[in-house]
Amino acid sequence: MANLGLFAMSKASNTVILCFKIPYYTQWGQHILVCGSEPILGSWNVKKGLLLKPSHQGDELIWSGNLSVPAGFNGEYSYYVVDDEKNVLRWEAGKKRKLLLPNGVQNGQLVELRDLWQTGSDDLPLKSAFKNVIFRKNWKPEVERPLESVQNLIDHEGSVVVQFRICCPNVEKDTSIYAIGSPLKLGNWKIEDGLKLTYAGDSVWLAEAVIEKDDFPIKYRYCKYDKAKTFALETGANRELSVDFSVSQPKYIVLSDGLMREMPWRGAGVAIPMFSVRSEADVGVGEFLDLKLLVDWSVESGFHLVQLLPINDTSVHRMWWDSYPYSSLSVFALHPLYLRVQALSENISDDIKDVDYEATMAAKLSIAKKIFSQEKESVFSSVAYQKFFSENQMAKYFTAYRIDHILGFFRIWELPDHSMTGLCGKFRPSIPLSQEELEREGLWDFNRLSRPYINQLLLQEKFGASWTIIASTFLDEFQKGLYENVVLIRDPEDSKKFYPRFNLEDTSSFNDLDSHSKNVMKRLYYDYYFQRQENFWRQNALKTLPVLLNSSDMLACGEDLGMIPSCVHPVCAPSCHDCSTLRAWWEEDGERRRRFFKAVVGSDLLPPDRCTPEIAHFVLRQHVEAPSMWSIFPLQDLLALKEEYTTRPAVEETINDPTNPKHYWRYRVHVTIESLLKDKELTSVIKGLVHSSGRSCPPSQDDESLIEKPSSGDSVKLQAAKLKEDEKVPFASPLNGISKKEAVTVVA
Repeated sequence: MANLGLFAMSKASNTVILCFKIPYYTQWGQHILVCGSEPILGSWNVKKGLLLKPSHQGDELIWSGNLSVPAGFNGEYSYYVVDDEKNVLRWEAGKKRKLLLPNGVQNGQLVELRDLWQTGSDDLPLKSAFKNVIFRKNWKPEVERPLESVQNLIDHEGSVVVQFRICCPNVEKDTSIYAIGSPLKLGNWKIEDGLKLTYAGDSVWLAEAVIEKDDFPIKYRYCKYDKAKTFALETGANRELSVDFSVSQPKYIVLSDGLMREMPWRGAGVAIPMFSVRSEADVGVGEFLDLKLLVDWSVESGFHLVQLLPINDTSVHRMWWDSYPYSSLSVFALHPLYLRVQALSENISDDIKDVDYEATMAAKLSIAKKIFSQEKESVFSSVAYQKFFSENQMAKYFTAYRIDHILGFFRIWELPDHSMTGLCGKFRPSIPLSQEELEREGLWDFNRLSRPYINQLLLQEKFGASWTIIASTFLDEFQKGLYENVVLIRDPEDSKKFYPRFNLEDTSSFNDLDSHSKNVMKRLYYDYYFQRQENFWRQNALKTLPVLLNSSDMLACGEDLGMIPSCVHPVCAPSCHDCSTLRAWWEEDGERRRRFFKAVVGSDLLPPDRCTPEIAHFVLRQHVEAPSMWSIFPLQDLLALKEEYTTRPAVEETINDPTNPKHYWRYRVHVTIESLLKDKELTSVIKGLVHSSGRSCPPSQDDESLIEKPSSGDSVKLQAAKLKEDEKVPFASPLNGISKKEAVTVVA
């Protein structure tokens, strides 16, 4: 979060005492250090930065440190957590803080900088996705100057100049930010008499007030106040500013109060690969120009975000294997598959069901090459192209990006080079089981636990009378009745370190252990995979992820499947491109379907075999009502809200099969975006879901007409399930968890 200039820069040559103060709880052996752009702050060399000292003040641990600087001092700075050797353990998120000393500061006077640690959450609303898209208004607040200069504010020795500074990126037109509180200068809690803040740019609002020493400690809050005299106080407890004048005599206090405390922003989005989009103008595959229509539909449906799969050129094999979107030939080149050309081969039909990668790519590339040879000289020499080439960056076209397999920043699953499956792998980095730890638990035969365990009985069960031939041909005998299966994997770099084999309870080696060894191994297995690595992996990710997150203003969204550590927050989506869609998930497993219907829906009756629009509505409503910042839905799951879009077999809507390394990525939506734009019934249902959940919707001219207002008698009714051809069982109506007055009826 940017800290704008403090007041105005002084031209005097006096020496000023600068005091940094920040509350932060550390662990034993950790320290807070401030480092900045100027030599006195280390010139961004953390080893030369100012180490702060801790002191307990009430329930807070305050870190503080003083510097003597010239009155004209200015620069940038940031806070770091370091160890005893000043090695950086973590640093605060957001932009570097900017510092300018107040105008009129006198020689020897004390200026306190009261800061708050900038977390990743504080920095999110300042990302370009919010700043340039979601919070973009038809009006733009003008940067204002303080109404009166600071040096005229101090009337006597018994007062302190306090600058109140708050970051608030989402401010409506004709709305101002006020600081209200206990002292007279803050209105004695009366908003109309409070301190009005002025806009200083970069979403920062600030103002100064002279506070009498007798008024300390002061309590205050920030609030929004518009011309209609409606106000919105920030959430949480009152903020408090106290000064121990027996210890220090500050003349200026700069309160950088971080982000204004409001209800967390929540939005929704739609996910679809570029190649899966279908429009009336594209041929063979979705095209870049289809994004305009897709964005229009998304806005009408109440979505702030469109999520795509990678769109880079993957032309490595020159065949359908290149449909795999993650195997980029170049991270800079866009895929020519998504070009829109004026003419294509007549052999490619407009209404093909799936993507024919090879035919579409060949036709488009052939035409693109001809156009390139004809136009390259005039295009390359044009001013417009030269400007595009010099300024072209991903951040110009995207305000958010998705990190696939974000768990790779925490740990990776490592396999030995001889492995044919992933079962004998281990996490790297990870904290292994030590030999001493195992011995304390009563396990000592490490060869038995770490070597393949195949006995005669197992061979006889598997191969019958041929077991002797199998044993003599393919296995090496170690001792009588024992052949070359494992419970532990020995670390090849340290023979006294071990890793529990994944799914060890499924091995015959585990099944032949005594009950004590089984119980110990089950407990250690759970500890290794689900407990002992948590903090270690979190610290590992903090070494690399912040560098990536701070490299641009784009909003980073992480996504992964599998064994997710608890320190990685879950993504709110009913499905994704790597798993079955909502409809397919419902139809795949009857027992799971019945458990869901009983435990989640709250019905003891038999669920329908198909995922009806009513079921889809129930599941999607659960997701939009979740507390997550984003709820992102695959387009296939949204189409399940209307019966006419569910005619295609659900299994065909799955985009990828992760178990197949040569999967053909060819799914295309069977309905055009133009048709969806005309379907006001569907968009009203989707927008009704988003709006009724309290999530933000982008402004639309048709807001009122698109959101249905169901009467108190409306309900969502389930279709009866067909046990036999002519036998039906009634279902509970309405669905448990959906109130009548807010339900949106889906008409098939």
